[in-house]
Amino acid sequence: MPEPTPAAPASCAAGLPTDDGITLLDVHKSFGDNHVLRGLTLHIERGKTTVIVGGSGTGKSVTLKHMVGLLKPDRGRVIVDGEDITDYDRDQLIRVRRKFGYLFQSAALINWLTVFENVALPLRELTRMPEHEIEQRVMEKLTLLHVEKARDRTPPEISGGMKKRVGLARALIWDPTFVLYDEPTSGLDPIMTAAVDQMIIETRDKTGVTSVVVSHDMASARRIADKIVLLFKGRLIFEAPPDEFMNSDNPYVRQFVRGELHGPITGDAAATDDESAAAAAEPAGGNHTS
Repeated sequence: MPEPTPAAPASCAAGLPTDDGITLLDVHKSFGDNHVLRGLTLHIERGKTTVIVGGSGTGKSVTLKHMVGLLKPDRGRVIVDGEDITDYDRDQLIRVRRKFGYLFQSAALINWLTVFENVALPLRELTRMPEHEIEQRVMEKLTLLHVEKARDRTPPEISGGMKKRVGLARALIWDPTFVLYDEPTSGLDPIMTAAVDQMIIETRDKTGVTSVVVSHDMASARRIADKIVLLFKGRLIFEAPPDEFMNSDNPYVRQFVRGELHGPITGDAAATDDESAAAAAEPAGGNHTS
């Protein structure tokens, strides 16, 4: 099977915008012999929800970690709101990361802390903010996500969907420009998945935040996305608004959407586990391909 030809994003004709949103330019990343990103070029538009889909090992989670500076590319550039962060040091990245909220798949709450304490933790650990201001800001976020009545409960005492909301409240505590969601509906039943999708939509509409969502769930992607991006073998294959994406005749998209065994996406595409590779390395209009 020949290597797929990367899609040329619509903005490429005039050059990708780099003064607004997030732009990855020809990003390469390998972990040993595992080549996870192979020249990924992608633009995330401000104020929109972009959903990144693709099979296991296609570089979705590694892409998120490049956006926030948790990983550095072997080659290529990462630009956030006009700042080239590729070669930033730790102190510079700390400043840039204040623009980001990150919702992990598990919500990553601390079981022995209350909901309030979990959301307040970044403010208490990283600032000298007075306690009355912390109280005000935390309650604002809990109320936004409809979990204010659970403030004194601990994570084991609340539902999985509520944990997601608390995790998002903590991700929003800095009033970020961007929120990155890593498989937010993984392991949830259809009703809870719909609730999390609605949470993502409402958060975008109420705050104007830019959302980047990694997902395997095409029904969820269709509900929440302004644009869906398909990655395969570390490259952007296709990007389009949801309806155009779902009805595309692109062979990679068609196979992925329909879940067909036979097609250009073969079993060896999942040979590299991008999440495992990244974890091991961590220090702490449609565009067609024929």
